[in-house]
Amino acid sequence: MSLRSWLVDKTPKDEKKAPTQEQVIETLNNVFGIQQFRKQQQEIINASLSGRDVFVLMPTGAGKSLCYQLPAVLFPGVYVFSHYSK
Repeated sequence: MSLRSWLVDKTPKDEKKAPTQEQVIETLNNVFGIQQFRKQQQEIINASLSGRDVFVLMPTGAGKSLCYQLPAVLFPGVYVFSHYSK
């Protein structure tokens, strides 16, 4: 069993301003080259961008990676992602 975590610089929460939906879509298109979200990705990403802690359990190939990568691109400072595997 292993637990892998990635940690980057920490910016205080009160200095973070949630990006607009236009910024989210622009990042989706321009950074990731994706035209639309898969099922539930937008809801997960919006929850994360609003500052809520988010637990995501999705099958392989459902698009989990984008759910943590897109918010990490949009917010300066720290973004922590943990992945558990056997």
